[in-house]
Amino acid sequence: MRFLTFIITILALSINAPLMAAQTAVPSTAVTGRYASAIINMESQEVIHARQIDALRYPASLTKLMTLYLTFEALDRGQLKLDQALPVSRYAASQPPSKLGLRSGGTILVRDAVNALIISSANDVAVVIAEAISGSESRFASLMTHRARELGMSRTTFQNPHGLPNPGHVSTARDMAKLGTALLEDHRTYYPLFAQRDFTYRGQIRKNTNALLETEGVDGLKTGYTYASGYNLIISATRGGERIIAVVLGGASGDSRNQHMRDLIDRGFEAIKDMPKTAPRQIIVKRDPVPQQYALQTVSTSLLSLRGSNGQTQTISRGTPTVKRPENTEWSLYLGGFSTRTAAQLHLNKLTSQTPTLTNHQHIVSHQTQFQARLTGLPRVEAYDLCQALKADGQTCRMVQHTG
Repeated sequence: MRFLTFIITILALSINAPLMAAQTAVPSTAVTGRYASAIINMESQEVIHARQIDALRYPASLTKLMTLYLTFEALDRGQLKLDQALPVSRYAASQPPSKLGLRSGGTILVRDAVNALIISSANDVAVVIAEAISGSESRFASLMTHRARELGMSRTTFQNPHGLPNPGHVSTARDMAKLGTALLEDHRTYYPLFAQRDFTYRGQIRKNTNALLETEGVDGLKTGYTYASGYNLIISATRGGERIIAVVLGGASGDSRNQHMRDLIDRGFEAIKDMPKTAPRQIIVKRDPVPQQYALQTVSTSLLSLRGSNGQTQTISRGTPTVKRPENTEWSLYLGGFSTRTAAQLHLNKLTSQTPTLTNHQHIVSHQTQFQARLTGLPRVEAYDLCQALKADGQTCRMVQHTG
């Protein structure tokens, strides 16, 4: 604790930013277009390409990445098991394609359900998962949005687990990149599944919809399409020890979207070569428990594994990539969720008792059934160092960026 107190004290002396309330509400801005794109340096989380990065768009089946994220959480805490048979409701079986064609009253193993979401983008399976975890599609959609906020996806609202058309079901290229990052960081055990080229279900081989897996370095993640969204794609790729997350939304066709993504991948890695090395971002290893109202049951944790492996940034157009260095924007530190406001305040008071200058950064966010303790308005570097010190001391901490 002496080391932690020393670190906090030093960092607090350098923090002079005004108090900012953490952004939790989604602006009621209408979707005005389809195209958006982004490339994120996975290590530093620097934006190295952006076009309409914060504009609201329809994510289509990229939505299933959040469904998978919550499925992996349920597996890790033991609510679901890989060989568990999940019941198929009439509502789940009635979903439109793409789908596996599940029959009402039948079952599907969790293992097959995970593969079907990743490889076949099956809408009926997405509803089966939603009902298994939360009891209903609507409750699961609320959980999806709740977890999106915890991941810093401040402009995303989920209305269903599959991404079929709904006017209120929106996200952004930046938020989708955050979701891809969280999947890779928080669920490394399961991430190799996104590189599978196919899987067999009831004797039928089903090919992965992500044709970019043939591209050098690409090892995931997901495609998506509806008429309203256009052709969407999010990938993660690694070359020369560097990793990027790239997003294209609103492509005119599958082929043109794929070629555009290939171009962005090449330009992204070229841009990274010219970027100075920075301290790696913290790897998130803790997540809050699912709020009780969203889960059907509470069970003990079981470690399971799957079989198998604020300014506008400049766009990258034709020619030499341009890179906009991120400004030292303000961040929040999420320090935990508590059942009462008093408990959250006591936690903040204990943390800042030796550092009065941090007191002005205390903030409590009332969200769902919990009160979140946060320190807000911190410059990025100081927030990163403080969060690392807190985690080294065994305390909960997660960085959340104010995206303005």
